[in-house]
Amino acid sequence: MEAFRKYFNEQQLQELANTGPNWGVNLKTLGHHEHPPQVAYPDPQHPSSHAFQWSEGRTLQEFQLVYIAQGGGIYESEQTGELRVATGTLMLHFPGIWHRYQPNQETGWEEF
Repeated sequence: MEAFRKYFNEQQLQELANTGPNWGVNLKTLGHHEHPPQVAYPDPQHPSSHAFQWSEGRTLQEFQLVYIAQGGGIYESEQTGELRVATGTLMLHFPGIWHRYQPNQETGWEEF
């Protein structure tokens, strides 16, 4: 079975921004991805503005929320060191903070 994935592109996000109330929050990316076991992460279709290599990690210029609905993996930042990520974890990334994360090779994960 092919994993469902959907990332909204900039045009779709702009259309969403123009149709609802302005709460003072701007979405840069929004998506869902089921990452299967034994596959390199991140997926090649990951939004280029947020793609990274494990060996380098990344630093974002905005807040990011990542919810892990199934599976598990690891998260690492300069401030936290390496942490275990389990089903139900909500990761909050702060602007200007180097970090990296990935699913376990044995389990993969589902992320929002």
